[in-house]
Amino acid sequence: MNHLMLIGLAVSLCSAAGCYRSHNPDADKTVRKLAAFEFSCPEDEISLTNLDDAGGVRKLSTQIGASGCGKKSVYVYLVSTDTWVSNSNITGEMIANEEAYQREVEAEQEQDELHRQQQQIQQQQQRNRSY
Repeated sequence: MNHLMLIGLAVSLCSAAGCYRSHNPDADKTVRKLAAFEFSCPEDEISLTNLDDAGGVRKLSTQIGASGCGKKSVYVYLVSTDTWVSNSNITGEMIANEEAYQREVEAEQEQDELHRQQQQIQQQQQRNRSY
Protein backbone atom coordinates (compact mmCIF):
# COMPACT_ATOMS: atom_id res chain seq x y z
CA MET A 1 0.00 0.00 0.00
CA ASN A 2 1.11 3.54 -0.62
CA HIS A 3 2.06 5.00 2.76
CA LEU A 4 2.03 8.53 1.34
CA MET A 5 -1.66 8.03 0.59
CA LEU A 6 -2.35 7.31 4.28
CA ILE A 7 -0.26 10.28 5.37
CA GLY A 8 -2.26 12.54 3.04
CA LEU A 9 -5.47 10.97 4.28
CA ALA A 10 -4.43 11.52 7.91
CA VAL A 11 -3.67 15.17 7.16
CA SER A 12 -7.00 15.73 5.43
CA LEU A 13 -8.88 13.86 8.17
CA CYS A 14 -7.17 15.85 10.81
CA SER A 15 -8.06 19.05 8.96
CA ALA A 16 -11.68 17.95 8.70
CA ALA A 17 -11.76 16.92 12.34
CA GLY A 18 -10.14 20.15 13.51
CA CYS A 19 -6.49 19.25 14.09
CA TYR A 20 -3.18 21.06 13.39
CA ARG A 21 0.59 20.96 13.54
CA SER A 22 2.45 21.87 16.71
CA HIS A 23 3.71 19.16 19.00
CA ASN A 24 1.22 18.42 21.71
CA PRO A 25 2.95 17.10 24.85
CA ASP A 26 0.91 13.88 24.80
CA ALA A 27 1.85 13.22 21.17
CA ASP A 28 5.52 13.88 21.93
CA LYS A 29 5.43 11.55 24.90
CA THR A 30 3.68 8.78 22.97
CA VAL A 31 5.86 9.01 19.87
CA ARG A 32 9.04 9.22 21.96
CA LYS A 33 8.08 6.02 23.83
CA LEU A 34 7.21 4.22 20.58
CA ALA A 35 10.46 5.25 18.93
CA ALA A 36 12.55 4.33 21.97
CA PHE A 37 11.03 0.86 21.91
CA GLU A 38 11.32 0.45 18.15
CA PHE A 39 14.93 1.72 18.06
CA SER A 40 16.03 0.01 21.32
CA CYS A 41 17.19 3.46 22.37
CA PRO A 42 16.76 5.48 25.60
CA GLU A 43 13.88 7.97 25.44
CA ASP A 44 16.17 10.91 26.25
CA GLU A 45 18.14 10.19 23.05
CA ILE A 46 15.07 10.42 20.80
CA SER A 47 14.68 13.67 18.82
CA LEU A 48 11.29 14.62 17.40
CA THR A 49 10.52 16.76 14.36
CA ASN A 50 7.12 17.97 13.22
CA LEU A 51 6.70 16.97 9.58
CA ASP A 52 3.35 18.45 8.61
CA ASP A 53 1.12 21.47 8.71
CA ALA A 54 -2.42 20.13 8.87
CA GLY A 55 -4.10 23.42 9.79
CA GLY A 56 -7.37 23.60 11.69
CA VAL A 57 -8.62 24.68 15.07
CA ARG A 58 -6.93 22.37 17.61
CA LYS A 59 -3.45 22.59 16.08
CA LEU A 60 -2.11 19.04 16.48
CA SER A 61 0.50 17.18 14.42
CA THR A 62 -0.46 14.31 12.16
CA GLN A 63 3.14 13.31 11.31
CA ILE A 64 6.14 13.34 13.62
CA GLY A 65 9.64 12.23 12.63
CA ALA A 66 11.67 10.47 15.32
CA SER A 67 15.41 9.82 15.27
CA GLY A 68 17.85 8.38 17.73
CA CYS A 69 20.63 5.82 18.09
CA GLY A 70 21.29 6.01 14.33
CA LYS A 71 17.68 5.17 13.35
CA LYS A 72 14.74 7.17 11.97
CA SER A 73 11.02 6.65 11.54
CA VAL A 74 7.94 8.69 10.70
CA TYR A 75 4.95 8.28 13.00
CA VAL A 76 1.49 8.99 11.58
CA TYR A 77 -1.54 9.88 13.65
CA LEU A 78 -4.59 7.76 12.77
CA VAL A 79 -7.65 9.80 13.60
CA SER A 80 -10.06 6.88 13.41
CA THR A 81 -8.30 4.99 16.22
CA ASP A 82 -6.65 7.93 18.01
CA THR A 83 -3.24 6.24 17.75
CA TRP A 84 0.27 6.92 16.48
CA VAL A 85 1.71 4.30 14.12
CA SER A 86 5.14 3.98 12.55
CA ASN A 87 4.81 4.59 8.83
CA SER A 88 6.57 1.26 8.18
CA ASN A 89 3.80 -0.59 10.09
CA ILE A 90 0.82 0.85 8.23
CA THR A 91 -1.38 -1.79 6.61
CA GLY A 92 -4.01 -1.72 3.89
CA GLU A 93 -6.65 -2.33 6.53
CA MET A 94 -5.54 0.79 8.40
CA ILE A 95 -5.83 2.83 5.20
CA ALA A 96 -9.32 1.43 4.55
CA ASN A 97 -10.36 2.27 8.13
CA GLU A 98 -9.09 5.84 7.81
CA GLU A 99 -10.93 6.26 4.49
CA ALA A 100 -14.16 4.92 6.00
CA TYR A 101 -13.75 7.21 9.00
CA GLN A 102 -13.18 10.19 6.71
CA ARG A 103 -16.41 9.42 4.86
CA GLU A 104 -18.27 9.26 8.20
CA VAL A 105 -16.80 12.57 9.37
CA GLU A 106 -17.71 14.25 6.08
CA ALA A 107 -21.26 12.85 6.21
CA GLU A 108 -21.68 14.13 9.78
CA GLN A 109 -20.38 17.55 8.77
CA GLU A 110 -22.83 17.66 5.85
CA GLN A 111 -25.71 16.69 8.17
CA ASP A 112 -24.66 19.35 10.68
CA GLU A 113 -24.55 21.98 7.92
CA LEU A 114 -27.98 20.97 6.60
CA HIS A 115 -29.42 21.11 10.12
CA ARG A 116 -27.89 24.56 10.65
CA GLN A 117 -29.36 25.80 7.36
CA GLN A 118 -32.79 24.40 8.23
CA GLN A 119 -32.70 26.19 11.59
CA GLN A 120 -31.78 29.46 9.88
CA ILE A 121 -34.68 29.07 7.44
CA GLN A 122 -37.12 28.34 10.27
CA GLN A 123 -35.88 31.36 12.24
CA GLN A 124 -36.27 33.58 9.18
CA GLN A 125 -39.79 32.26 8.57
CA GLN A 126 -40.74 32.98 12.20
CA ARG A 127 -39.38 36.52 11.91
CA ASN A 128 -41.31 37.04 8.68
CA ARG A 129 -44.55 35.85 10.34
CA SER A 130 -44.13 38.25 13.23
CA TYR A 131 -44.02 41.30 10.90
